[in-house]
Amino acid sequence: MPISQQAAIDSSSSPNHTTPTMNLPFFKRKLFCVGISTLAACIVAFTLPTELIAEVPMVRAATIINGMIIGTLITVAGFVTWHPIFKFRIHPILRGSIMAAFVHLDFTIYTWSNQPLFWKTMIIAAMFGAVIDMMATQLYGEGETLMEGMTK
Repeated sequence: MPISQQAAIDSSSSPNHTTPTMNLPFFKRKLFCVGISTLAACIVAFTLPTELIAEVPMVRAATIINGMIIGTLITVAGFVTWHPIFKFRIHPILRGSIMAAFVHLDFTIYTWSNQPLFWKTMIIAAMFGAVIDMMATQLYGEGETLMEGMTK
């Protein structure tokens, strides 16, 4: 038997064998958040209102990139469940909406002169983030639940 096969057998039977990455709740949450955010961002990018496309340069590309960033931030923010300064639980709806609204500021700032369009865009972004974070939390957990299998 080749040495590489024997080493693989020895490592899989050892008591310190780690959980495969695909079974970790954090990894599942990451795939869900980034996948759904990117898919939704692609759909939104091609259904944007014409006034927003006219006012903001490269808004479609920014929407898709922001979708990926929002998914990544919501994944990592899932570890944070308690506000360190104000000492209150950060609910997934609040956490997701703040993350998404903050990320979308990069291109919605161009619409500042058109206040109704600015607030409409910010509210849609906040609702998008809240829904993604709430779904990810319900499916895969938050806080210490995400660390299951990562440390032993």
